Amino acid sequence: MTSRGLLWLALGAAALPLIVEGTSGCSFTPGTYDDNAYYCGCECKSPGREKTFGITAASDDAEQNGATVGLGGTDLDLGAQVVGLRFPNVGIPPNAVIDHAFVQFASRNNENAPTNLTIVGQLSTDAPTFAAVDNDLTSRPATVASVAWPVGDWTANQQDNNARTPDLKSIVQELVNQNHWNNLSAIVLRFTGSGQRSAFEFEAGASTRPFLVVGYNANIKATLPICTTTAIDNAQNGPIPHANAADDCQGRVATTMSGLAGACGYPSDCSCDLVLDERTDSTYDRDVCDDGCAENVVDPTCGDFNPNGYAECIQVSSELACASHVAATNAVGGVPVCLAAAPPGAMAARIFGRQTTCDVTGHSHIEVDGNEPTKDPFTAGTVTITGDPCSSGGCRVAASFGLAMNPITFEVRFTRDPMFSDLSALGDSISPTAVSSGEVVFGPGKVKGTGNGRRSSTGGRINASNDEDLTLGVDWSAALCDLNGSLTGALDGESGLCAGDGETPCEVDSPDCDSAGGPCQLDANMTVGVALAGSIVNQPPTANAGNDQTVQCTGTSGASFTLNGTASDADENIAVTSWRSGARNGTLLGEGPSLTQSLAVGGSQTYWWRAVDAAAAADDDSASVSVVDTVAPTLTLSVSPVAMSPPNHKLILVTATLSSSDTCDATPTIRLVSIASNEPDNGLGDGDQPNDIQGAAFGTDDRQFLLRSERGGKKRDRVYTITYSATDDSNNTTQKQATVRVPAL
Repeated sequence: MTSRGLLWLALGAAALPLIVEGTSGCSFTPGTYDDNAYYCGCECKSPGREKTFGITAASDDAEQNGATVGLGGTDLDLGAQVVGLRFPNVGIPPNAVIDHAFVQFASRNNENAPTNLTIVGQLSTDAPTFAAVDNDLTSRPATVASVAWPVGDWTANQQDNNARTPDLKSIVQELVNQNHWNNLSAIVLRFTGSGQRSAFEFEAGASTRPFLVVGYNANIKATLPICTTTAIDNAQNGPIPHANAADDCQGRVATTMSGLAGACGYPSDCSCDLVLDERTDSTYDRDVCDDGCAENVVDPTCGDFNPNGYAECIQVSSELACASHVAATNAVGGVPVCLAAAPPGAMAARIFGRQTTCDVTGHSHIEVDGNEPTKDPFTAGTVTITGDPCSSGGCRVAASFGLAMNPITFEVRFTRDPMFSDLSALGDSISPTAVSSGEVVFGPGKVKGTGNGRRSSTGGRINASNDEDLTLGVDWSAALCDLNGSLTGALDGESGLCAGDGETPCEVDSPDCDSAGGPCQLDANMTVGVALAGSIVNQPPTANAGNDQTVQCTGTSGASFTLNGTASDADENIAVTSWRSGARNGTLLGEGPSLTQSLAVGGSQTYWWRAVDAAAAADDDSASVSVVDTVAPTLTLSVSPVAMSPPNHKLILVTATLSSSDTCDATPTIRLVSIASNEPDNGLGDGDQPNDIQGAAFGTDDRQFLLRSERGGKKRDRVYTITYSATDDSNNTTQKQATVRVPAL
């Protein structure tokens, strides 16, 4: 990321709106200020699941006696010593909702001494294994949550309820709610107290080691810019009351998100609420929300809720041309929800897709006609990049963003109120752009958005597009991004200062300057320098369903086979995986990466493997499997008689005995293919009779026929060659031949 350009920054201020774009230049259209959008923060829980984890190394269970830490041995003396247990790589996603958790011990002895324990967790996202270092157990930071365990009597060699801890979900919940918790994080538990209970440890055996059992629902989070309803919009001017916006998030948005997600096989137990921003009034005026939300019910195949299809499409086409892939606003019976974003603006465009999220913070330096604010304002924002991570460059991405700035105050009173507040901007690219050397350069007019702001009690909106190149720097490998640059803009509005004295505040078309001297000057030059840098906080996962398979049948019912999916994520926060059959929203088959399935002979199916991370980014991949039969049946053949004598020109009954078997077809079809003689049928001399082969129904399973006992001379045999075939249901065919001779003298 060698070049540093600001993606987009818009500042609107009441009757004195500001709009800042690009590295220089500005184009804008002032508009009225009437909020019609806000951010809803949504969470979708997956169906519940339960995982069991065992201690996997001798150093993952330990005792501390005084300060001395001991590793190894065969038992853990709970109560008499401090005991630590570590369960690595538990794979519980960040912010999962913990339903239950407990540790199951195996008792070593009969013990009934009063024993009372306190259990805490280690408050860490990368807790190391234990070491024989003084105080290694007790020096580790503990969770606020703790659980008391008055331990009941133990009977030797039992894994019963008395050897099971109380519910530890409060401890585990605190752990998974930590920032930077990921699928590789370990759960470490510490047991302190009094009394004595002896439990088997890791080295005593795999079946008796301590086990941790956790039941949870993955909790997937997404923040969406939402266009409000017509009813809410019409009920107010200016900011939308937070209660009304929150009701819409909690009701319409949550219900529609649940319906859409459920229709297409994503986690669908969703709830939403208004996102509050301390730098703004938390509601916005966005141009794309002015025209309402046209309903587009998701189709049965989820072809219009296909984020992967959209990400692939923008590699060759515009965002608008690709919008049909993510055009669904709601499921059947739901209420449409549209995004406060340029097309594609349906709800389906921003959830469970190929999105990278980058948070940026920093400061902006602003000058208006040489005047500076008293303090450079803190500026923060989020950039959402749609498309696959592309560290090597060459692929195309689209971008959406939102920026907010702390209030700024000018000491020079070029207006009645020198403070600007509620400064924010939402914008979107309108043309996918290639990544090159860690930069995405959007050309003039390729980014459009809306700037909002307020001065005193009134606000204003400006719709704008960039006049010059806008550059986003992004490094997926290092998880970094930045927005930097020197910017030029303008001030425009309805308020200003009288030209006569340069001090008297005035309103346009008012008598304010009659005494001071007019006119009311409204415009001023403004420059903005922005230095923002940040981190990629989420990258989309990658799902790989494995290669297509062609499987040889193993029986008459077909064959079983194994699907092996893999899922990777740079953030290690995959929350849900699933296999479905037939379609992306087909029948749910399983949640783990390895899945055994069966198909009949000749059957084929496409299986879809999906990975969803904790930030509602996702990936789908498919593998097709066909079960085939490529092996022909076996066939045995014998005939009787095998020789006919004397050669008296009579017809002799010949009987064929056959048997056939096939691994994948219980009853292969047997057919008489042909009977051929090595001599002509007639004209061999005196007494020769025609029609030497009779009664044979070729093409059927005919096992009896007549052959004439004659030959053309005394010195060679007449040979009849009989051919049968066996064909299975897959049209694999085997042929066998047998002969009947009329021997020479």
